Amino acid sequence: MKTLVCTILFAALCASSAWAISPKGACDRINSYSLRTECYSVIVGRYFNQAAVNECDRFVDAALTVECLDLVADEYYEEGAIAVCSRYSAATETMTCLAIVANHSFDPWLLEDCDSYTTTTRTNECLMAIRMPYMTWIEDDAWDFYYDDEYREFYDEDGYEEFYGEEEEEEWDTEEEWGFEEEPVVPTEPLDLEDLEDEPVIIIEEPIIPTEPLDLDDLEEEPIVIVEEPVVVAPPTSEPVRPTTQPVSGGEGGSCGVVNTNAQSGSLALLLLTTLVGLVALRRRG
Repeated sequence: MKTLVCTILFAALCASSAWAISPKGACDRINSYSLRTECYSVIVGRYFNQAAVNECDRFVDAALTVECLDLVADEYYEEGAIAVCSRYSAATETMTCLAIVANHSFDPWLLEDCDSYTTTTRTNECLMAIRMPYMTWIEDDAWDFYYDDEYREFYDEDGYEEFYGEEEEEEWDTEEEWGFEEEPVVPTEPLDLEDLEDEPVIIIEEPIIPTEPLDLDDLEEEPIVIVEEPVVVAPPTSEPVRPTTQPVSGGEGGSCGVVNTNAQSGSLALLLLTTLVGLVALRRRG
């Protein structure tokens, strides 16, 4: 009884390991050195779908396994379509089915109708009739394995990021890398200070120089005060002239007149002017 249980568990373990085989694992199962080397050259640097690799791995003929891996590489497969192809017993019929359903989308209900046919010929004809182009099959989630050409290892989506890390975008310096400077942006519309929230722009206006005479009535805040310079009068150099009365002789039929010369104290200019006028009058009448 224990032997039977161990046999069943071992068979289940082998089946589960075979169901989750990688492309490299499928190549490692090939005994022939030349075919195994050819298998490695087929899978290197290419994407693979897990379900499609499982179908290729179940072939007994190693040459057909290599041919199948080359067929399904870089192709997208829906899980339901792979399930229909897995029911084929012959390797060539399975590869024909895989070629039909590659990179196509299928309606689940119509796919069940195609799977209900008893012959592979009618099933293949049905699959070709209901298949629809799958336009986004080149997305990253379309495959389960990618064989790295440089490191010769397979990575799934999580393992690839764990090995290489997340990609970082490089920042380009336009002035140094490309050899040109960015031109300053000149605003074409008037600047609105309300739109500036962080740091307002301080605009310094140039002083206005008046071209017309200045009117004091227009100045309301600070009128201009005009200060006149005082007139400095020099002190007299001689004694002030006192008023005198001098007779003036006239000609025939004339009359005598009196000339009064009054000098203002402290004004030299007025004194000189009065003296000159008196002398002129005396000379004319003398």
